[in-house]
Amino acid sequence: MAQPMRVLQHQQLPPEAEQLAAMYQLGTPQVEYRTRARVGVIIAWGILGGILGCIFLLAGVGSASDVATMITFFIIGLLILGVVLYCALLPLTYRSWRAYTCTEGFVIVRGSRVDAFRWDQIGAMWYAVTRYSSYGVYRRTIHKYTIRRKDGVKVMLDDRFADVETLGNTISRELTRCLLPQVINAYNAGSTITFGPFSVSLQGVGNGRELLPWNQIKELRVNRGFVMARKEGKWLTWSAVRVADVPNIFVFMALVDYVLKGQK
Repeated sequence: MAQPMRVLQHQQLPPEAEQLAAMYQLGTPQVEYRTRARVGVIIAWGILGGILGCIFLLAGVGSASDVATMITFFIIGLLILGVVLYCALLPLTYRSWRAYTCTEGFVIVRGSRVDAFRWDQIGAMWYAVTRYSSYGVYRRTIHKYTIRRKDGVKVMLDDRFADVETLGNTISRELTRCLLPQVINAYNAGSTITFGPFSVSLQGVGNGRELLPWNQIKELRVNRGFVMARKEGKWLTWSAVRVADVPNIFVFMALVDYVLKGQK
């Protein structure tokens, strides 16, 4: 499958990618992700906002006989033009942002700020993907990935980056690869592993209110943005938690799958 515009493969990467990978010990750089600006949308809103702002300014000129009304129209018109100008210039503040995934981690460059994340240094990741539709017709998908390093440093990746879903999936996959063996070992050693509102132990899965023993779990899956758990012999859902509220959701689901398969 062809890579979308603003996403570069290893052979096309700039020298900066190799330099940053070497500086932060991230291995071999693989892919570059740059930001994208929806020029058509910016222009459309700029024209619409500009026209609306000018209408209020002209209305203010036409109301010169009423000073209070004139001032009100001028203020509204200037506010609209100010908002339009801000929205038009906002993409310029992040058009130079870029992210590089490497064999041992990833790095994000935002102006003069550089944050590097080795896969084994990531402590948690929150995954929020919302799909919007209208009257049954798909409209768009909003992506938001929050990654926190073990020392507390956080970055947020969203649709300002081209093909951010691929970037998010790469980070999720590598984080799961690093963390899953650790949490499995901790589970087998009798520890309780916490994933936000959920906890996993030898006794079962907890949701902060009660514990659901492993042999009573009828189903635990992700459905329409929620982690749904059902109890044997019950019609109602035992627990429903937003995926966005569960850190390391893929590690959590993989650990639950590991335990349930081991009990069959």
